Amino acid sequence: MFFAEKDEAIPVTVQIRGVTVGLPNDRVLAEKVVAPSEIRTNQETKVVFDDPFLAAAATSYAVVLLTNSNAYRVQIATLGQTGQNGLITSQTYNTGVLLESSNAETWTPLNASDLRCRIYGYQFESSGVIQFRSVENAQFNEINIDEYSAIPDGSQIIWTHSIDNGQSWGALIPAEGERLPALANDVLIRVRFSGSKPNETPALKFGDVNLIGYLDQETGVYVTREHAVSQSVSTAKIYVEMNIPSGTTVRWYGMNDGERWEEMTLVETKPVDHLWTEYTLSCDFQSSAGREVRFKAEFEGSSLVKARVHRLGATFS
Repeated sequence: MFFAEKDEAIPVTVQIRGVTVGLPNDRVLAEKVVAPSEIRTNQETKVVFDDPFLAAAATSYAVVLLTNSNAYRVQIATLGQTGQNGLITSQTYNTGVLLESSNAETWTPLNASDLRCRIYGYQFESSGVIQFRSVENAQFNEINIDEYSAIPDGSQIIWTHSIDNGQSWGALIPAEGERLPALANDVLIRVRFSGSKPNETPALKFGDVNLIGYLDQETGVYVTREHAVSQSVSTAKIYVEMNIPSGTTVRWYGMNDGERWEEMTLVETKPVDHLWTEYTLSCDFQSSAGREVRFKAEFEGSSLVKARVHRLGATFS
């Protein structure tokens, strides 16, 4: 911006706004408050926004200057007036229009005048790396990243994590939990940026980056809902698909009278695929008159290894 005069105490606010039917609207896309000490009269005053502003092609935007002082003056060029290089006979940028307002709501066009200003664009590096501070003294066996980012076409943001102080790095996909190979006390997070265009870059909102850590319990219990039947049940069988890694156990119990759990015995196993196995378990109840049946599974494992149940079905007799 080129200021001719300034106030000695009151600042000026420079905004980029959206445009509706040729006038600035209320959507502020970028904003910077400039103190009088930062303004140089009769020479260029650079206004650098805290966050880069991405302007879309073939879209109109408004540069808005706001202040509570009437001491500010900015340099403009008006057709028919004398400029630095003589008489002004043409407008350098005839697509835009200069507007003035006393309340920032009602705008009056000055069609023969233009604001003197320069617009600078960023030239971004093709790649960059950010490593966050270590998260220490917290035990995790699974982590997740919650973040907000903008990734233009041809750009990438790649997240990685380390639990050995940066000696090795593993992939981390936001919004997808990552099981850790060992119990972690310290976690490092690193993000890599890359882009193929010098005037475009992926952007990450740091205030919305959150690391979420999980620590599973070593034991757990699952109880089914109660099945009330019209006839008494003396024997129950369940058919359940499970994944039971080494070092973990799953014990099943049945109940038909609403009072006591009775342990079920394994009848047979049948592989389903590389991950799941179908287990058939049976229970002959001590009371043959019960009509209210439910089942319970007790899980034991570790924070790093746990058993899982996939499908469950049952028959009564």
